[in-house]
Amino acid sequence: MKLYYTLGACSLAAHIVLLEAGYAFDLEKVDLKVKRTESGKDFNKISEKSTVPLLLLNNNQTVSEVSVIIQYLADQKPESGLAPELGSFERVRLNEWLNFIAAEVHKSFYPFFAGMVSTQKTVILRSWAAIFHILRAS
Repeated sequence: MKLYYTLGACSLAAHIVLLEAGYAFDLEKVDLKVKRTESGKDFNKISEKSTVPLLLLNNNQTVSEVSVIIQYLADQKPESGLAPELGSFERVRLNEWLNFIAAEVHKSFYPFFAGMVSTQKTVILRSWAAIFHILRAS
């Protein structure tokens, strides 16, 4: 199994789950600007979306999108306790949080990496206050 990742990306969550569940795996860093892996491969030929994280399974199937990867990994090792049982209401709550993070929290970080003026940062920081209030209340 191999995890394709980029520093500072959400691939860190998949890396943590791999470690916590005790998987044997390899890591390969991807430079998303030039779409090349650390070993020099064209990442566009490995990933049809050209995004990280990407998990390459031992059967050469790939899994993308961090919330899908971490649930897949947890489901393969239920004894790890990393995700509630499939079909349970607790699993519904896990899916709610993973989707909230992907749809609301994650996207709000992009402008900080893309460059912006200080007034834009102020607006985004105010929106984070509401998001983090929701997280703290849970």
